[in-house]
Amino acid sequence: QSGDEDIKQFLDSLKPFSYEYKDNGEHNVSPMAQEVEKESPEAVSETEKGKEVDFGKLLGKVAAAQGYLHQEIEKLKNGKGES
Repeated sequence: QSGDEDIKQFLDSLKPFSYEYKDNGEHNVSPMAQEVEKESPEAVSETEKGKEVDFGKLLGKVAAAQGYLHQEIEKLKNGKGES
C-alpha cells in the first residue's frame, strides 16, 4: 500500500461522531476509538468507560496527514489535480 493510501485511511479513521455518554449525558464530538484503533492501535486504550483515544499518540500521523493535504491543495491550486 502506498504512503498516500495509508494517509487516506488514517484520515478516514478520524471521521468525527457526535455522541452522549450513557452515565452522565455529556455530549461529545470526536473520532470513535474503534475506528482509530483499526489504523492506530497504539493510540487506543481500554478504560472502565470503554475504549479511549490518546490524541497525543496521533500527533506524528496528524502532522504527516497535514503535509499530504497541503500538497494536494497546492496541486489543485496549480491545476495539477488528478481526475
